Amino acid sequence: MEESDYQLCVKKIDALRIHLDGIDENHHALQAENQRLREVIRLGELEAQKCRNQMQELEEEITAMQMDKNEAKGRVENAIARLDQMMDHNAES
Repeated sequence: MEESDYQLCVKKIDALRIHLDGIDENHHALQAENQRLREVIRLGELEAQKCRNQMQELEEEITAMQMDKNEAKGRVENAIARLDQMMDHNAES
């Protein structure tokens, strides 16, 4: 007993529905994965920005410390120069 053309058509339609359902499931899974990856990227970008801000703060702190160091060095050099002058003055007297 052969299947009628109608029955074959119905079977093919059912098979196509099954495939389309699978495609739809894959599509939804890909959308969910895409959303998850977008969130991971967003969090990564926030973390990277936080690191850039910390680096900038540290660079500013280093610059301020270098300026303080140079200022202190200048004061020490001036104090040494004054001490040398005082010692020279005392040696002459």
